[in-house]
Amino acid sequence: MKQLIIQLQVTFCFLKAQAFKIHSYEDGSVAETVVLTAVFVALAIVAGTIIFNAVKSKATSITYNTPNG
Repeated sequence: MKQLIIQLQVTFCFLKAQAFKIHSYEDGSVAETVVLTAVFVALAIVAGTIIFNAVKSKATSITYNTPNG
């Protein structure tokens, strides 16, 4: 399984390199886009984790008071 993941990563990197050869990008624009995308993804993960932890803590604090019948 690990070997398959490595092969997929190598294939992805190769295809990405070929795509960069085909397109002519302005210097720095691709790097800026990658960095900004990584920052926004990291912020989204942090925000999602904070929301998940808040909801989880509220859910675990719920008490069930059921009448004994």
